Order: sequence, then structure tokens, then C-alpha cells
Amino acid sequence: KTILRAYDLWEVVENGIPKAVAPLKEKTEAAESTTTTTTKSESSPTTVPMREWQKKDADALAKIHLAVSDSIFPRIMNSTSAKEAWDTLQDEFKGTVKIRAIKLQTLRRDFENLRMTEGETIKDFSSRAIEVVNQMKSYDGNITNQRVIEKILISLTEKFDYVVNIIEETRNLSELSVTELV
Repeated sequence: KTILRAYDLWEVVENGIPKAVAPLKEKTEAAESTTTTTTKSESSPTTVPMREWQKKDADALAKIHLAVSDSIFPRIMNSTSAKEAWDTLQDEFKGTVKIRAIKLQTLRRDFENLRMTEGETIKDFSSRAIEVVNQMKSYDGNITNQRVIEKILISLTEKFDYVVNIIEETRNLSELSVTELV
């Protein structure tokens, strides 16, 4: 997902080629095939956006193909669009929308139930919390940095109460990062 965003290809993967653009291309191609004076270099302006979307889709599909292992590739090799390949991978590895919602709800419960254990270091506990948060984000769960920090602070054992009080009194939690906290 990050690579596709870096190449400005995520929109075509997430939404596919816009339907409003596709019919314009078909009409233009039909008109070009019946008109002998139109050349490919003189193509209609309506074909340019369609060609750009098709190129983005092809680029995204190629990047998805290159990113998956040889054992996974056969599952998407017949996909004709980046969106189709992505949806196939998402269903395969994250499950359907309903299953993703259930997994996200389970992860939210895990996050809410997180507590630091006696003898556990702050670094180890924050790593556990961040692991759950990252899993939530992979299932499109939205959680703010401030909420993560608040959860870590409230879940520390009693021996850290004085540290929590100092942090809450001296720092703005909305501007604090998890890395700075740890």
C-alpha cells in the first residue's frame, strides 16, 4: 500500500478506473475508427485521462505482481486490473468485509484490555501496545496517537504513577509521540 501511494497509484487500486471516464474512451475509439482524418497523435482530449488511468492501473498491477511471492502470484495472475488483484489479496489474507470487521473488533477489545504486568518494562509493554495498534491499522482501524499514549499511561503499573503524573502535568499529550513517551 505504501509503495502504491508513493507512486500515486493508490486511488486506481482502491477505486478502479472511474466509470465516468471509461465510456468516453469507447466513444472516442469508435469515432477514430470511422474517421480517416483522425490520427493517434491528434486524439481527442477525452482519451488522455482514460489513457492515464489505464497506465496507472497497469503500473499498479505490475507493482502488485512484483511485490508478491511466487507462491501467491498464481492467485492474482489472471486479474485484469489492480483493484481486482488487490481485492483478491485482501479477501485471501484479511478475509471478507464481515470477517475484517470481526477481527478489528477483537483487536479493539485486546487494546482496551491491555495492562502492564508486574516485572514488565515500559518498553516491552509499549511494544505490545504498538503491535496491537498496528494490527488494528492493517484492518483499517482508526486510532489516534493521543489515544495510544493515553492507553499506555493509564495501563502502567502503580509504581509508575509518579511518572505518569509528571508527564501529564508537563507535556501536551496531543503533541507527544509514542517514541518520545518511551
